Formats: sequence, C-alpha cells, structure tokens
Amino acid sequence: MSATTADSPCRSIPCVAGSALGARFSYESDRIGCLGRWAAEYGDVFRFGVRTVVINSPDLVQRVLSNTNKQFLAATPLVEHLHTSSSENLELWMRGRRQGRRGIHPDAVLDCTARLNDALRRGLAECAGRPTALAAAAERVCGRAAVDICLGADASAFYTLIARASLDILAFNQTLHPPLWGSRRRRARAVAAEVEVSDRLMGLIALRRAAGALDDQDMISILLRQDNPLPDKAAAAMIRIALIGGHSTPGAALAWIIRELAARPDITARVRMEALDSRDSKGDIQVAELRFTAALVKEMLRLYPPTWMLAREAREPVDLGPWSLEAGTRVLFSPYLMHRDVRWWDQPDVMRPERWLGASAPHTPNAYLPFGAGPRMCMGSRLGMDMLTLAAAHLTADYLIDVREPASEKLHPDILLVPQRTQMMLTRHQGATASIAPADHG
Repeated sequence: MSATTADSPCRSIPCVAGSALGARFSYESDRIGCLGRWAAEYGDVFRFGVRTVVINSPDLVQRVLSNTNKQFLAATPLVEHLHTSSSENLELWMRGRRQGRRGIHPDAVLDCTARLNDALRRGLAECAGRPTALAAAAERVCGRAAVDICLGADASAFYTLIARASLDILAFNQTLHPPLWGSRRRRARAVAAEVEVSDRLMGLIALRRAAGALDDQDMISILLRQDNPLPDKAAAAMIRIALIGGHSTPGAALAWIIRELAARPDITARVRMEALDSRDSKGDIQVAELRFTAALVKEMLRLYPPTWMLAREAREPVDLGPWSLEAGTRVLFSPYLMHRDVRWWDQPDVMRPERWLGASAPHTPNAYLPFGAGPRMCMGSRLGMDMLTLAAAHLTADYLIDVREPASEKLHPDILLVPQRTQMMLTRHQGATASIAPADHG
C-alpha cells in the first residue's frame, strides 16, 4: 500500500490508498490494528475517508484540544445540539463548565467520599456470589455509584432511567462514520433519552428548591447552593452529563482493572494491603492514602483508555503544523495508540504501576489523555479517579476475584473499549488469592 495525495479537502495530507469501501472494511475488521498499521505507513497525520484526518502526534493533538471552541468544535455532550441552537448550547455548556468545575472541585468530591464508599460497597455486594458478565457488572457498579453521588437520597428513582439513557445516547455517538442503517431510529432514541433525563432532573431541581433541601452532600445540592448558582437548565445539563458519562466510561475502566487484578495476584496483594491499612472503623477507605492503587488506576487508563478515540471538527480553515485543513474536516486521534507509542513512553506495552510513583511524569508532554484535555476536558476526572481507586480497594479488601475469558479474545472497540465475552465471579474474601492466565496487553 502506498500513500497518495488528495486534491481535497486536505491537499498535502497523505491518504490511505485504495477505495474508501476497502479502507472502511479493513478498519471495521480490526480498528486498533488498522489505525496502528496506517500510522506506521503514512506517519502521524493521514487522511481516512473524504473528510476525516487521523493524527498521532501529542503536540498536534494538544493544539487541537487547546483550540476547541475556537478553531475546532466538539459535539456538545451528548446530543443536545440536535434539539437546541448551537450558539445557545455552547454558551450554556461553557458557563456550566466554568461554574460546574466548582461543583466537582476536589473539596466537593472529598465531601462525598463517605457516600461513594457506601455506594461502591453496596454495588459490589450485589454482584457477588454468582457468575456475571464483567463489563455489565462493572458498568452497573460505577453507574449506580455516579447516580448516588450526584442525586443522593433521590438516586434510586433514576437508576433504571440513567442506565437505559446511557445506552441509547452512546449508541448514537459513534466516533467514526456511524453506519447509515437505523441512524434515524438511533437519533430519535438518543434525543428522547436526553430530553427525558433533562426533564426529570429539572423536576427534581424544582422540588429541591421549593423544599429548601440543598444541604445534602451530593453534587446536585453542591451546584444549587453556590453563591452564584447556575441557571436550573445549566445545572441539569451538568448533572445529566455526569450521570451519563459516569455510567459507561468508568464502568469500562473498572472492568479492565478487575481483569488485571484477577491476573496479577502480586498486584492484588499490594492493593489489598493498602486498602486494609487505610480503612477506618466504619469500613470507609481513605482514598488519599491509596497511592499505589491510584498508580494502578492510572496505568490501566493508559493501557486501556475507555474513550479510545476522540474527535474534533475544524470550524474554519486552519493550519495544523505544515498541513492545511478545510472547514468541516473531522480530526480523529486515539489515546490508545498514543499511550502505547515507544516514542512517548518507556516500555509502553508493559503494565507497570510504579512508573506513576516517581517525581516526574513518565511520558512525553501531552501523551497521556485518559480524560481528554483543553476546554472540554472531562469535568469529572477527579471523581472518576476516586471512584476507580476506591472500587479497586474495596474489591481486593473484601473479595476473591475470578475472571474467565476466551483464550483468543481480541480487542474490538466500538464507542468504548471494553473487555468482551469476559465473565466474573466475586466471592467474599477468606484469605485466598484468585488468578487467571496472565492477560495479553497487546
């Protein structure tokens, strides 16, 4: 396969050779492998399809992310741009982000730690004692914990709604060329799900304001009692995004962590010791004391970033290094590939949590993107890290972990990167250590 040069839309960018249909078939057959082979052949910038450019350089990716909302656009989460004007939506969204950052400030997250500990204990206990699909179980644990943290005493009324809405919205938000068949139905279901969640949250906000019930240590109360509170619509949007994002993405990350813990009894023992040493008399684990466990979470987010592909769109003609992009060009970049590039990391295919315990970052600048970067960086990154760290600690402290998966299982990411066809069994810990055959990180 040899590189060709297109006349349009990116005049100087090498293009994947062959027909668009052939390239699409190759991609669908092995998404990560295909992008990796193309990057090796065409370089850090190449064109795939009529208006899609893939980049693999940390500096170029950072340039795109830092100019989001200026030269580049991101689809405003999650599908609200389909039923509101783009200018209204962007203004509301960015104001919500500016004030919402205070609602998910580290101090606010710390105030919710007891609730998070309790939610994770209950979620893991519900999964124990029977074989279950790993990805589904991890998603349920994280999803319900996110609802508990955000909505407190009102959480149970939203469990089923958020789980269903998350599936409908994620099914529509394909990163790369979503298939045409069924697109109208998926769009309709995604919009309906978002509207239903927004309406229910607006109703809850109205009830809490009317009752003056803003003293709880949950995210919705923290947002509503700020000195300069968000408009109700913006507060509902912030909470909705936290709920939907907290359902599937952390769940995928937790699934990979559980899989690794089952495969590595040495790491499991170290995490368990740290968890038991930091547990208080109420059974809560102090997340600030879980230094090695947090390093494990960072390493698993490096090896298996759930959001394995990110996208932006050029809103105007723009130069990206020596390359020129036309307005409307879709720019894709894969944290998965960047996190495993030997140019940016030492021994990138080796799972080594200790790399995160040093005084300096273990990678080239801008080469680690588990939560994105720039103005649209994930607002809930601190909450997500605490949730995953505490979940790993409670798992190892309280349960024997057994994981089974097909020997020939390969990565085939869709919207998220999740372990497929993998089963899990949790048994109350009695001092034994579970194991599976070591997982292949390739």
